[in-house]
Amino acid sequence: WTASSAAIDAAAPDIAVFAASSIEQHGAHLPLCTDHLIATELSRLVAARLGAYLLPALPILSAWEHSHFRGTASLTGPTVLRVLRDIVRSLYEDGFRKVLLLNTHGGNWMVKPAAIELNRRYPDLMLVYGSGDILAYRGQRPVTGELHAGDGETSAVLACAPELVKPQAVDTVPAHTPASYLDYVGTRGVTPTGVWGRPSLADAEAGRRALDARSEQIARYATETFAALAELRASADGA
Repeated sequence: WTASSAAIDAAAPDIAVFAASSIEQHGAHLPLCTDHLIATELSRLVAARLGAYLLPALPILSAWEHSHFRGTASLTGPTVLRVLRDIVRSLYEDGFRKVLLLNTHGGNWMVKPAAIELNRRYPDLMLVYGSGDILAYRGQRPVTGELHAGDGETSAVLACAPELVKPQAVDTVPAHTPASYLDYVGTRGVTPTGVWGRPSLADAEAGRRALDARSEQIARYATETFAALAELRASADGA
């Protein structure tokens, strides 16, 4: 998006990439823009691997489970759907038929139904959400490792914007608690610190390696999925 229209015309990318993120609490040690920082860097890396047109990451979607912490911002479900519909519609009208939508926040539940709907609404569009079924149900098994603001996210921010990481990290792993409880009592009802994980284990180099590996995985998944969908549609058309 930092290029001119003429430059985009000259490059003629056939894939558009944009990411869904969030502005929400991440404990006392990470900024509210943690998911947005990760989405921006991850989508940049993926778009570079695919030679795709990159749009800026959406900073505010749905983060209701964090709403008891100051600074968290959320849109309602219908608004999220409308935003996603409008962005994809405008890309479609601009000629893009392949769109990759990344997501870096587990609370953005509306991304998956939006993708399903838009693939039905535009039969010649292929809208793929990155890295497979990244929005699977949270489930009922207790989470014993990282879920939020732990070593993974802290490592990623140390890699992207180390000046924004504060020393007030507090390791917190709720005992015998499934992630689905966030839907019922919110994050504060489960972890008063806002952390679910062990940020003390964070490492900048590990964060950079994880971002690079994840971007490679998503780019590979997107390439394989676009090719498979094109083959399936061609077979259906010929049937």
